[in-house]
Amino acid sequence: MSVEIFEELSTSLINLDERRYISVLSGLSISITELQTPEANNILHELSLNIAKEEHLLSFFTQICSLYESTTHLLRILLDQKNNDGKTPLHLAIMTGRKKLVKRYLEIGANLYITDNQQQGVLHMATTAGQLSLLTLFHKIHNLEINPKDINGRTPLHLASLESQEYSSTLLIAWSENMNETDNEGLTPLHLASAGKSYRIVRHLLMRGAKRGLKNLAGATALDLARKNGGSEQLCEALQEPFCLSSINPIKAPLQPVKNTCFSFFIYILTSVLRYVLILLFLVPNVDNYIGLVFIAFCVLNFILFQIVSNIDPGYEKLNLNMRFMDLYEKYNGDFVCAYCEVRRPSHIKHCQHCNKCVRKFDHHCPWINNCVGQNNHRIFFVFLLTTELDFLYSCVISSMIYSMTLQGPGLYPLLYTKEPMQSFWLAASLITSIFSGFAFLLVFPLLYVQLINIAKNTTTNERFAYHKKKSLKNSKHSLDSETNSMLLVDEENEITHLNERLSDFSGSDVSIQAVQTRCLCLRRSVKVSWDDVAPPETK
Repeated sequence: MSVEIFEELSTSLINLDERRYISVLSGLSISITELQTPEANNILHELSLNIAKEEHLLSFFTQICSLYESTTHLLRILLDQKNNDGKTPLHLAIMTGRKKLVKRYLEIGANLYITDNQQQGVLHMATTAGQLSLLTLFHKIHNLEINPKDINGRTPLHLASLESQEYSSTLLIAWSENMNETDNEGLTPLHLASAGKSYRIVRHLLMRGAKRGLKNLAGATALDLARKNGGSEQLCEALQEPFCLSSINPIKAPLQPVKNTCFSFFIYILTSVLRYVLILLFLVPNVDNYIGLVFIAFCVLNFILFQIVSNIDPGYEKLNLNMRFMDLYEKYNGDFVCAYCEVRRPSHIKHCQHCNKCVRKFDHHCPWINNCVGQNNHRIFFVFLLTTELDFLYSCVISSMIYSMTLQGPGLYPLLYTKEPMQSFWLAASLITSIFSGFAFLLVFPLLYVQLINIAKNTTTNERFAYHKKKSLKNSKHSLDSETNSMLLVDEENEITHLNERLSDFSGSDVSIQAVQTRCLCLRRSVKVSWDDVAPPETK
């Protein structure tokens, strides 16, 4: 009898016949809570699985709520009933991406803490379904703990890494404190992401403190799993322990948690002060007035430019108080939302791990000025580099000439120290200044060259060398409108309508409904599945 009733209810749903649907429910001779399919699905399970447009499902659910308005406890019982897999209607609505239906279930009183037969809860299901807005709803609004474990000891981050859910992983990594949580097999998220050959997830995990050397119960490291599964050269290189001196590489920093750059900032200030002390005390008094004035001019100009580039706002993206974090994920593709700053992040904005802020037209984070280089200070940073290089070159040349006794003069002012041995220290000062300035010139020149190319091409270092850059963006210039359109989420309902229309192609097949629902679920999880993958056997 239940099977016949469900067939009639399903027909009413397909035909969007609300009156007939409610009429069938009103005429039930058994309790609504006892009406179940062989899979133990109740009417709300079936509603959550249906492939009709969500607005129609909401309308049907509203009619159900009106019908049982005086007995709302029955609705809560229905919402918390489990099917044979241990899943509630809320679980299925999450898995099929019915965001509005999920919210309505929660308003009625659906229990967020129920788990299925695998002890997976709403966070696990939202993660594997790639539902970022629902993840945000559960964690940020309902304050669910972010790392619950299932029967296999796996957290949502484990599942996101296992299934290569890049956007879900990024969000969970931003919220999680422990990147090295292990499951029952000793696998960390880094193990699973490496086995899945997902470089982007591996990169985020390493930047947040995931340990490369941890082994699972079988004795395998993340690098071992990557090599076993045919990981790319880039992935295997990232998983190797960085060389001890790689952290001072100015071009490519190793993938590891960023360190405070205040030490580099202090070293730059200290060496600059010492160099100018040598110049002003021992070199300027021994050269002609004009040469000494140039030294002083460089000193003053570099000090002013340094203050500007190190203290100016490089272009931090401000938090939009009119749009909640969850709303961003409902409107924009996950790649265009920063999980750390909780702001909208178009392609020209990048999150800086050092400053923990998003920067417009991000170029790089410079440790020597302890600030990012971005939209507001990029050009002034180039001027600062240029004057610094000219200063180094000038100091190197003049100091060398002084040391070789080919350049001497009365100076702007006399030596402050007229007694030995300080009086003759100016030769040693000129040698030290010459060597240091020459070395600094060679060190800074590659950076100046890169920035010169950036200014000439109106681009940034990040846009030119970022690992995720796409060739399609390299040779084209998008307007703001076209970029904004590409950021928006695809309208899933149009695809679901197309799926409904294709139902006629599967008539007479036993697997038709299941196949289309599989296609629907894959769509909502951003998995590309062709129609050949779900077509009935006779049409292949």
